[in-house]
Amino acid sequence: MKTVFCFIFVFNLFTASVFAGTRDDSYLGIRAYSNSEVLQIHMIVTDPLGRKNGYTLLPFPHDIYEFQGGYAEEFPMGDEVALEPAGYASISFNHGPVTKGTYTITFCGISDTPVFYEMETHDSDNVFNMPDGKLYTFDGYISSGSVVEYKTYLDPTPGAPAPTIIKEVTFQLLRDDVNVAYKLNQIGDDKFVDSLTRMINLAEKLSIKCDKPKGHDKGHNKKETCKPAIAILN
Repeated sequence: MKTVFCFIFVFNLFTASVFAGTRDDSYLGIRAYSNSEVLQIHMIVTDPLGRKNGYTLLPFPHDIYEFQGGYAEEFPMGDEVALEPAGYASISFNHGPVTKGTYTITFCGISDTPVFYEMETHDSDNVFNMPDGKLYTFDGYISSGSVVEYKTYLDPTPGAPAPTIIKEVTFQLLRDDVNVAYKLNQIGDDKFVDSLTRMINLAEKLSIKCDKPKGHDKGHNKKETCKPAIAILN
């Protein structure tokens, strides 16, 4: 019995050390909200393998749970006695361990609304790993029925570079942002909005040149030919 007990004890120590060496505490956390007590956005997260997690209204309202992660909607309660406001409804997503590769965060607009969004990541040693050691934060606009995507490459390896977040932008999304900001009284009058829209339209026309070079321009420097469009957008 003593021999068997010693063997089990040694085996448990061995397996514990092996699993301790391969433990992965990497983490991805996302929180988003609009300035409303009623939820105005939904979110879907797609991992590097193409699996989705979140909530969508199309083709009918339903949860998506194709990989491990927690998706939640929060509706803070106010204090009626102190007459305090209820605060903002929000959505959050928590996932771990993280798969190395590109994650896509998709926001779906329920109505025209501002969007506030923050993200944090931890590496496999559970060390906070964000640029400048701070939460990534962003604010923008989304229109009813539209979709906005962000992409971020995550590497949970300790010491790996902090992730960068890229917003997928189109000229139509820029126009939508201007229109939503105008509807919410977050921008100038209709004359100013019209001038911005015309500039975006002009930049879109100029961008066709750098996307479709002709004849002797085939060996062109795309960055150089796109300068007029970039200058207008700036």
